Amino acid sequence: MSSSRANPGFSLVEVIVSVVIAALIAGATTTIVSNVIRSRDASRSLELAMRRAQSAADAIAADLPTIVRESDLFHARLRIVSGGVGAADRDELLFVARQLRRVRNLVDSPEGGDFEIAFKLIENQEGAAELWRRIDPALDPSQDGGGVASRIASRVRFFRLEASDGESWYDTWDSDYDGYPYAVRITVGAADDEGRRLTVARRVVAIDRVPLPPAGEGA
Repeated sequence: MSSSRANPGFSLVEVIVSVVIAALIAGATTTIVSNVIRSRDASRSLELAMRRAQSAADAIAADLPTIVRESDLFHARLRIVSGGVGAADRDELLFVARQLRRVRNLVDSPEGGDFEIAFKLIENQEGAAELWRRIDPALDPSQDGGGVASRIASRVRFFRLEASDGESWYDTWDSDYDGYPYAVRITVGAADDEGRRLTVARRVVAIDRVPLPPAGEGA
């Protein structure tokens, strides 16, 4: 006597339901993974932009406290030039600093303790702005050139400088006419490589002004 057993296979409905569930799980997994990747990339881009902005602001904030302090401003200088109409966020900074660190590594090249230091934005071949620092160990009547230039940060969107007289902030300043300011405010905006993320770094550097001698002293 023989007996038969039922076929334990899946029905068509069960197969369709299984495929649908698998597709939903795969789609949800893909979405989660894509979101994680996008979030990671966005975080890295934001970190890159922030690092650029902060490194640019920190470089200027590190140099400014070494500005030459003399009661006779003939031997000192601080100048802020505004970018002007249409380029107001591309300012320029020039000052005379006193530092012990040498500019050049050549032992036989004479260098004094006072240097011209300048910061400005320069466009590269791709049209992207970069912040450059120029330092010249040779003080001369022409303070707008010479020395050693180095790139501080790339993809800089704007570079804004302001000087304070203790009451208000000004976007232009020249110590030859205005004396030394009480402080300089630095604002730098930088972007990531794709230009999708923009971060801003701001620093305020107090200028240790040399007090004027009392009236009538030395008379």
